Amino acid sequence: MGKELMRKAADQVKRLSLELGGSAPFVVFPDVDVEDAAKRAVAPSSGTWTGVHIAGQFYVHEGIYESFVQRAVALASGIRLGNGLEPDIDAGPLFDRSRVEAMDKLVADAVAGGGRLLCGGHAPTGEQYAAGSFYLPTVIVDVGEGYGSQLRRDVRPDHAHLSMSGI
Repeated sequence: MGKELMRKAADQVKRLSLELGGSAPFVVFPDVDVEDAAKRAVAPSSGTWTGVHIAGQFYVHEGIYESFVQRAVALASGIRLGNGLEPDIDAGPLFDRSRVEAMDKLVADAVAGGGRLLCGGHAPTGEQYAAGSFYLPTVIVDVGEGYGSQLRRDVRPDHAHLSMSGI
């Protein structure tokens, strides 16, 4: 897509600057403070977010994997959804209903591919969510390698965790 946009801009001699994704994985090494790493991983990247966070894919050293995932699930489960203009809200809605449907598909595909859903994974229920396109912060572990590339292409409020070793 970027190359196509650049060609069209060049044909009209327009200046162009492209954001290239910024979807680098979040890598957690064994010598970190697990609590601090989990907070940074799950925290909204700036102010009230609408489904976008630091990374969609996490590589966590096997020596701290379980404790990191446990803290990430607890923190993600505590994120307060609602009107992003309200002071006690951590996360607002996704862009529109089609993003909720896309999230449902991504989560279903991840679980069908062997991933384990630890929290979230669906739109919240309740009258306060009826007017928006909300999706619960989601943590999925043991996601297969093929699924990770799909996660990086989508804007989503989820976390896919993969254990790593050899460090």
